[in-house]
Amino acid sequence: MADMDGATGDTAGRWAWRCDGWTPEKREAFFDLLMTSCNVTKSCAAVGMSTRGAYQLRRRDPAFAAQWDAALQAGYDRIELSLIDLASKALIAQKAGDAAGTAVDPTLAITLLKMRDARRTEPRGRAGPKVRRATQAETDATILKQLAALARRASQEQA
Repeated sequence: MADMDGATGDTAGRWAWRCDGWTPEKREAFFDLLMTSCNVTKSCAAVGMSTRGAYQLRRRDPAFAAQWDAALQAGYDRIELSLIDLASKALIAQKAGDAAGTAVDPTLAITLLKMRDARRTEPRGRAGPKVRRATQAETDATILKQLAALARRASQEQA
């Protein structure tokens, strides 16, 4: 197995590539497909990887998460430009009196742009609920409570 940067054979303290995992080639193909389709499930299937594995890697690898976000952003930018192009062609066709001009489905256009805007305002980082760590006082209280329960049980068994 090679280390992440491929510079040395030493993998101590680093993530190592699995030969059947997210190789650099699979990552590149995944991001290219994600940029084209904006669809994680289809992009994963096309490179032979699971959606679950992609989301797990996204949570633990900040570089992968950043590339993911960049690919989706580029994809949404492409969609937006395509919608603007279609809309402008439709307006030009309408002004020219061409009733059969390129039609733009406004509902679809709005839905796609709202999805993009929602992604821009979502907090970045780990998907799912935020993990709450117990404070030292909470941990101490729980341990003391368990020790008291053990002491009560021991005294009941002796009696």
